[in-house]
Amino acid sequence: MENENNTEITAEAVKAAEDELAYAAKEIIKVCKENNILKEYFDERGEEAENIILNMLLSDELEDD
Repeated sequence: MENENNTEITAEAVKAAEDELAYAAKEIIKVCKENNILKEYFDERGEEAENIILNMLLSDELEDD
């Protein structure tokens, strides 16, 4: 029983962390747009640019080398 509770708590914590990360990534994109960072990239690709950057920020590929 205790193991099931720990699994539920862990799953909830992971979901909460993922939600926070997604929010932070969207805020980074918002700040970039407000400050004309990567302006040409956003202008050329539109919503696709947001999706690409969001996926990059949320992926495991940004690990330090």
